[in-house]
Amino acid sequence: MEKVKRRINDWKIKSLSLAGRAQLIRSLLSSTHIYWASVFILPSSLMLELEQLMRGFLWCQCEMRKGKAKVGWEDVCLLTKEGGLGIRQLERFNKALISTHIWSLLLNKESLWVKWIHAYKLNGRTLWEIPLRGKMSWGWRKILQRNISNVDSDFSIANAWDCIRPRVMRWIGFMLFGSRTRFLVMHSPLAGYETQAQDSRYTEVWNQMKSFTGIPNIPFDLSSIVDFLIPLAKMRSVRSGVVKLVFAATSYFIWQERNNRLFMKTTRARDQVISIIKSTVRLKLLTCKFKKTKNVQMIIHLWKLPTSLSGSSPH
Repeated sequence: MEKVKRRINDWKIKSLSLAGRAQLIRSLLSSTHIYWASVFILPSSLMLELEQLMRGFLWCQCEMRKGKAKVGWEDVCLLTKEGGLGIRQLERFNKALISTHIWSLLLNKESLWVKWIHAYKLNGRTLWEIPLRGKMSWGWRKILQRNISNVDSDFSIANAWDCIRPRVMRWIGFMLFGSRTRFLVMHSPLAGYETQAQDSRYTEVWNQMKSFTGIPNIPFDLSSIVDFLIPLAKMRSVRSGVVKLVFAATSYFIWQERNNRLFMKTTRARDQVISIIKSTVRLKLLTCKFKKTKNVQMIIHLWKLPTSLSGSSPH
């Protein structure tokens, strides 16, 4: 920490541009802890403090001040080709470095440390069979909390980092709940919800909801849905509006259900999730006024809306 502070105090008196400061962070500041990060899982508080120093140096050339950051740190840590500055997120990179030790244990590589761990810690067991309880060192406990699910002969720190680094999200303009917003299509929550045990209950949520959009040929998988919706993002027709509302509500409540299952240990049945999505979309549609067209009549019939919502026929 003191080493980073000394370097910042030395550089900040020089009139460095933003690009120059970003380069110094990438090449020097984010590398000062590499040795210890490759040996131990460092405390989160230390990683946070180092990143605070780097943020302050990047945006203020000194200590961080409120309102000076132009974008969030998650965005700064994206690859340059994804719109970031290519700065590594320290805590995640620490995990990528530590994964080499797990890799060595799994392959039983020739090293004194690996032999010692197998002889005195594992005793013929695998990493996944060691219980996380009792007295154990900080470093050993943190290694046991990491998991490499697939052993690949092409393993490297670069590959491990590529698996856990921050990634860019895709954005679509949606008219949602009465205001023009930027609705974030969260690939990881949706994908995680779909792939957990590949349970048909999860995948049938969208299958049932898309029948209420009035557009029968909407694709099933998330990536294809996003590609399908992009041309509709700026359209103002009733069918495009309903599609966007249904997709937005479905994405949100699947994401919410995924989080509840992971963190709250609570579960709702598939039909309950679908019912909440329908109620949310229907309440929004009840606040709208439509012109009297064939598409509007179809939507009113699908959602069982009062016919008074459709006004006079367009001229």
